[in-house]
Amino acid sequence: MVVLVSALLVLSLFGANVALGVDRGPMDPDRVSTAAAEAGVYEEAQSFGIEMVEEEIPEEPWLEWLAIAPEEALEEIVTPAYMQSQTEQNIENVFTFLDGGDELRIYVDLAPLKENAIEYVEHEDQLLDRDRVAADDGIALPTEQTYEDDREALRDEVLTVAGITPEDGFGDERLANLYRDEDTFEGVKAEYRGQIRDELREEWEIHADKGYGHDQLAGMLHDPETYGAEQETFREERIEAIMEETGASREEAEEEYADREDEFAAEAGQAYADQLIPQDAPTEVATPMEELGMLMGKALATDLDHEAFLEEYDRLSGDVDAGLESYTAENIGAYEDDIRTYLDEDVDTGELPSEVQPHVDELLALITEAVVTDMAHDVFVSEYDEIAADIEAAALELVNENIDEYIDDFENDLIEVAGFEDLPGPVDENADRFTALMLEMVATDMEYEAFESGFAALEEDLAIAMIEDSFAEEGEDGIPTTIDMSADLEEDADELSDVQTAYGMLSYVWIGLLGVATLLLGVTYLIAGRWDTVALAAGSAAAVVGGATYGGLTLAENTVRDVLLEEDDVPAAVVEVGLDFFVAVFRPLELQSIIFLGGGVMLFASGIVLRSGLADDLIPTEMIGNVESEENPSDREMVDEEIGAGEDGEDGESEEEGEPMKVK
Repeated sequence: MVVLVSALLVLSLFGANVALGVDRGPMDPDRVSTAAAEAGVYEEAQSFGIEMVEEEIPEEPWLEWLAIAPEEALEEIVTPAYMQSQTEQNIENVFTFLDGGDELRIYVDLAPLKENAIEYVEHEDQLLDRDRVAADDGIALPTEQTYEDDREALRDEVLTVAGITPEDGFGDERLANLYRDEDTFEGVKAEYRGQIRDELREEWEIHADKGYGHDQLAGMLHDPETYGAEQETFREERIEAIMEETGASREEAEEEYADREDEFAAEAGQAYADQLIPQDAPTEVATPMEELGMLMGKALATDLDHEAFLEEYDRLSGDVDAGLESYTAENIGAYEDDIRTYLDEDVDTGELPSEVQPHVDELLALITEAVVTDMAHDVFVSEYDEIAADIEAAALELVNENIDEYIDDFENDLIEVAGFEDLPGPVDENADRFTALMLEMVATDMEYEAFESGFAALEEDLAIAMIEDSFAEEGEDGIPTTIDMSADLEEDADELSDVQTAYGMLSYVWIGLLGVATLLLGVTYLIAGRWDTVALAAGSAAAVVGGATYGGLTLAENTVRDVLLEEDDVPAAVVEVGLDFFVAVFRPLELQSIIFLGGGVMLFASGIVLRSGLADDLIPTEMIGNVESEENPSDREMVDEEIGAGEDGEDGESEEEGEPMKVK
């Protein structure tokens, strides 16, 4: 019976010890938080937090232009203190639920990271990777060494945006090539001169293949039979006229025609020449065309064959073209207005500001002059540059005077030049500031120090705006305000309910088990009737419980270490932190076990002392027990013996000492 009671006593004490240790350790929020801090869990959890935040960062193009290294920035933003605050909040949420809460909510609040990120960028000297901007967009943001050169480059970009770039021909390819290429320059001159020549050709019907507008001549050109028929008709008409005028026979008339053949050729040729020569035609054209008329008369009046006629006709047609070319070249200046009209029709510079347009008109006048004179290309380029400088000055002055008005027009292109394309909405104001700063730098004599100061302030404000926009409202793209993991727990609602119930009973369990242990000790006393037996039972049970629990914790620690080490992807630092946390969170149970072991040993030793009788002189006999034996007579027998000894003496005095026996 005593053995059974002892076994039950060990079990009840063991359960009470474990339940109390768990209640004061893993199930105590303060203990868990303290243990995590002592073990360095929050420092080690920082890498997990960084990975979590990295997954939530939106893929924004502007991130590629930041000079901040993401890894270094996140180490400063996702701090151990932040991880501790979030972990402790969730620990509190867990224990609030275990204490009877309706819902277990596990979440990470990302809002504090915004303030951390803003504080971080406020202490960074350079936020934009200017080399990356230059590599991607071809225009480097100015440095102290390149400020003036980059200002000129950006000035060209601004003028390009405005359509005011002389080197680009103000957006017109013809003008650009005219400026850049000497061959094109000469070709354009020849083209516009050719337009004048072609118009004169149309006006004067100077088309050799069409007989210069003379149908009879055109027919003679292309058909030998028609050519012969025309000759026959001409001869017949003249012979019949002779016969009618002189009354001569046909034979006599043919002889007379033969004698007057040259006369008839010259007469007809002059008539045809009068028909062919255009009105107001210059000598360079009229002379060869008169010869063409004389050739036609000769061809009709004589036996000139068709082949010889064509050969002579081609020679004279070449003289006509040469005369037209010579006349056009010598008199091209008279057609300046026509050439300017052609230029206005062909050259499209778009809508230019009124302050710039007069200078562009000067440029078109220069091109007209180049066409109507023998201006060389290098002279043209030199004068072109002078006009272009006036255009740039007028354009930049206009930009400077109306900078706010021009921001909207130039913003997108300038932002793209500097690598700020695709910026999120809330940074528009800062984008305007950037555009204004760049335009001011281009259009004025701003010193580099002033530019750098303004740009540094803009970088910081722009980065802050980007950060604030990245923390989007619910339902929008960006970093959410919270990462809620509560939904993943809904599937385990039943298990969580059981855990909640068990947690609620835990504090009662160890109290109840201690009560059971106390009751068992009382039963032991009733059975054995001696306190030394109770001490021996309680001491041995407590020592066994303390030693077993302490040994179990040591075994559990080794098991946890083995499990963690078996995972190849678990770093050694994580293993150590995990073990330190395990030890720290179970420290109350460890201390209790040591107390149980020490207390049990002391109780067991006390029981042995009581059993051996070494404490008889220190402990009243009635505290020792009531079990009678020869070696250990009962209290009553000891009293009776003392009383009996008193009767033998006088007035109850002891025989040996002669003193009265006192009995309580």
